[in-house]
Amino acid sequence: MRRLRAGLLALLLALGACAQAEPEAAPSPSAAEWLMSVRSAHLQADGALSAGELERAASVLRGVAGAGAPSEVSTEHGRVVLQDLMFRLAEVELERAQHDAALVAADAGLAHGRGDDVFTANLLIARGAALEAKGRDTEAAASYYEALEINRALLAELLEAPDGGGR
Repeated sequence: MRRLRAGLLALLLALGACAQAEPEAAPSPSAAEWLMSVRSAHLQADGALSAGELERAASVLRGVAGAGAPSEVSTEHGRVVLQDLMFRLAEVELERAQHDAALVAADAGLAHGRGDDVFTANLLIARGAALEAKGRDTEAAASYYEALEINRALLAELLEAPDGGGR
């Protein structure tokens, strides 16, 4: 997952460097600055988690996710980066047994949009875990099922690839 995250950030950083930003009235971070802050937040969260400081990890992730993506980042690229952050935050909140906060994080990530991708599936799984922990089993099962369907389609697509999925 870290390799995927690093690759995604590198791709978005490259795209941001090529983007032509329109002048804005209020200064906002460039795409490159924003992606560096996201990368930094992930690294800080890694350190906090290694030290057993779950609240600090959640706080770092919450802070950078709350800032949102700058306007020069495409909606789709912003969606996946923010969804990855919100999934990670939801995981931390689940580990802290903060099920309401985990559900809020998962729903906030899904509010950025849905795709037939691992980012949406991860949020649906986190949402299902939060709902299950709250005793809302029917809703949890629905979230898990949605995630399962996305993952099943992704696997089928990978297996049907001309190279047999060996990238």
